[in-house]
Amino acid sequence: MIKDELIIRLIQQDFKHLQLILEMQQIGFEDDGFHVLNILDVILDILEVEKVSPFIDDIYDIYYGFNKVLLEIPISFESEELIPIATACFQKIKERCAIRR
Repeated sequence: MIKDELIIRLIQQDFKHLQLILEMQQIGFEDDGFHVLNILDVILDILEVEKVSPFIDDIYDIYYGFNKVLLEIPISFESEELIPIATACFQKIKERCAIRR
């Protein structure tokens, strides 16, 4: 369970960062992808998912599909509002990977 909680926290923090990047893009700042943290790659390493898995594109689509939701949530210091979203994201990734815990 500790691993799951760590992954959810990583997703939460990455989503917080993505919120900032997406908000900056809305006001005209383009970063050309230089400010992406690639936390999903770290999560996949923790889950021992090969980057060449046949379903890797699905996982990336799931993860970055939450971007639309992130824009609807106000940015806050603690970002507690992102925990349920991070949890939902992780659940979908686990389902797609068919990870058994």
